[in-house]
Amino acid sequence: MKKIIVLVPYNVISLGDKLIGADARFWYSLEKPFRRLLLLKPSEALIELSSIQEPSCKLRKLISDSEQISMLRKLKEDLLQGSLEVRKEKDHEKNPLKLLGLRLASLVVPGSTVYRKLEEEVYDPDIRELRAATSFAKQLKIEKARPFGRTLYLKLNVSINRDGKKNRIVVEDKIYSQILEMDSLFRREFESEVLRCLGGNTSQV
Repeated sequence: MKKIIVLVPYNVISLGDKLIGADARFWYSLEKPFRRLLLLKPSEALIELSSIQEPSCKLRKLISDSEQISMLRKLKEDLLQGSLEVRKEKDHEKNPLKLLGLRLASLVVPGSTVYRKLEEEVYDPDIRELRAATSFAKQLKIEKARPFGRTLYLKLNVSINRDGKKNRIVVEDKIYSQILEMDSLFRREFESEVLRCLGGNTSQV
């Protein structure tokens, strides 16, 4: 088993009295646009690059904070207008309502009411994912968003296990690990970055 520390860049965005981070590497690496809401984290969950002492692999940014703000505003508009559709997936096992609820809980509405909602709806079909995203978007005060001009990093501990002839990647992060399972585009992009880091021998620990 190999272990690696991956540093995912996050653009910091000001929402008035609150700072959040938006994943600046995997923003385009999702099958459904509203899953970008899963790539938001409270700024307290992110760290300065200078504070990282261990050997690690720093991923590159692919989008600016102003672009992300613009896309989030459009996403919220589309969700509230009901112009987005969910493609039905018969074999879909992981419904990300729980993930969206966790984002909502950590960014907007901490408290037990969110978790009661998760318990009630986590096993519902795909349409719940869209409804959850809409609910989240309503609470997210993206109209107040402004670029903060700062980049912080999410530190991910990643293990690469050999499973037969394939490498199985395990991420010690609840959100990212479940996105890996449910989103094939994200999985391809993430695995590509991890293997690139190992191949460059710049991030093995």
